[in-house]
Amino acid sequence: PVDANLFPAGSTPSIFKEMFPKVLEKKVPVSMGREMNIDGHIYLGRLIVAPLSSDNKNIDGFLAAINWKAPGQTDEL
Repeated sequence: PVDANLFPAGSTPSIFKEMFPKVLEKKVPVSMGREMNIDGHIYLGRLIVAPLSSDNKNIDGFLAAINWKAPGQTDEL
């Protein structure tokens, strides 16, 4: 078992951890948008976890990705 204190609520690892059961159940990519706590700062983020399979039957691994921006931040550079 993994020490739950390693992944405080709202942290990126804890959010991914919440998504894995749904991916295992549905066997399809799962996406979620929500606020995240990154280094003590709140960001708006979108996370995706996709199952990977070498035989199209069993899940061999996962691909996970995240993007985020600070609330109020625009997409302009």
